[in-house]
Formats: sequence, structure tokens, C-alpha cells
Amino acid sequence: MKIWKTLLLVYRELDVRLPVDSRKRRFHHVASEQEVADALDSFAGFPQLVSELTRGKAGIEYEIVRPGSCANFSYPRIVITFLALAL
Repeated sequence: MKIWKTLLLVYRELDVRLPVDSRKRRFHHVASEQEVADALDSFAGFPQLVSELTRGKAGIEYEIVRPGSCANFSYPRIVITFLALAL
């Protein structure tokens, strides 16, 4: 069985600035504690999903980290990676 190591970073607040049409666009969101709890509950099903989708050929070991400060991003590549992981 292949074991994947997974890290979930849970930021309660997200502040993103992206250059769009030579202007900077801003996205700012503060998640409620319920939204964070729902996300963590959803992530708890991830190990089972991995096992099912790989027919038991892969598993995950994971760690959940909740940084205390706001996630500030201003570089498109970093933002896209972060948002892809968050979805």
C-alpha cells in the first residue's frame, strides 16, 4: 500500500489580491466557526475516500494545522494552488 502524506492548512481568514486587467482585485473572507467545523468534518472522510478510489492500494497520513493569522496572498500561482487545495 502506498501512503500519501497530507497536510491540511485551515485558515479562518483569507485575503487574496490578484492582478486582473491591469488592476488589483481583492477577495476577503472570514469563515465562521461552523464553516471551519464543517470543513474539518468533511476532511475527516478523505482517508476513506482515498482507500475506496484506489481499491485499498493507497492510504493517507494527515496532519491538520490551524495557523493563527490571516492567509495573505498576492501571487497568482500561490493563490491558485491554495484555492485548488481548499476546494
